[in-house]
Amino acid sequence: MSRQEDRMTFKERFQNSDLNAFYAVFDGHAGCEAAHFSKEVLGRRLEQHVNLKSEWGLNDSLRKVCKSIDDEFLQIANASRLKAGTTLLVAMLFSGKFTLANLGDSSAHLLKTTGQISKLTADHTPDREDEYNRIVGNNGFISKKDNISRVDGSIAVSRAIGDRQYKQYLISDPETYSYSIQ
Repeated sequence: MSRQEDRMTFKERFQNSDLNAFYAVFDGHAGCEAAHFSKEVLGRRLEQHVNLKSEWGLNDSLRKVCKSIDDEFLQIANASRLKAGTTLLVAMLFSGKFTLANLGDSSAHLLKTTGQISKLTADHTPDREDEYNRIVGNNGFISKKDNISRVDGSIAVSRAIGDRQYKQYLISDPETYSYSIQ
């Protein structure tokens, strides 16, 4: 029997902030601890640190939020010898825009009124040339198992929160995407 390792959270109606709402999903692996921890702290970190004044400021603050969550969880994971990790997908709404940030292979899609589906984010997997080069450049190896590329023969994502045993190769730097709401 498998255990549910995924989590989600959201918040609407922020006080004293240009942020209208955020929604997040976490796809945990090797345990639920990283997904649960990230769910518990993400909202507070976004409220405290997200700079909505410019797209650059927003992207920079999202990177800092993800890095701080990763650093704090890794302290817990190292002390408790946890191997858990999680992907992350965050959607934030503010001022007629929405911004997405993702780590790993949790992706966002848009269903248009025409019925067409558009993928809005790119997955972070060892198959991507830039991810492959970064991992191999850090002395990691990538192999295929069941036709899926895996870092060190094990994990199928190249960015995540947690995963302490792979931190030499996996990073917690999200890619961000901004869209106007029409």
